[in-house]
Amino acid sequence: MVSVCLDVLTRYVSDTASKCSLLLILGEFGEEVPYASEYIEQFTYDNFEHLPDELKEAVLRSSIFLFLKQPKDMLPILARVFERIINA
Repeated sequence: MVSVCLDVLTRYVSDTASKCSLLLILGEFGEEVPYASEYIEQFTYDNFEHLPDELKEAVLRSSIFLFLKQPKDMLPILARVFERIINA
């Protein structure tokens, strides 16, 4: 049920503030949400360098929060976030 709701949210949430809120929720409660790391990872692929700074910060913050809870799953994603931010 949660993953269906997240699929709908990630498809239809379009404004930056809502995306930031969704990312922060995933970072905070990601261990309870199936596939949370994959939802966060979606933000690292598409035009990351063109995302608003506040959204980049939310991606970084949620990645770090979830990394502290699920290091094995989040290590490659967090590395990609750092690489994208450094090279932006």
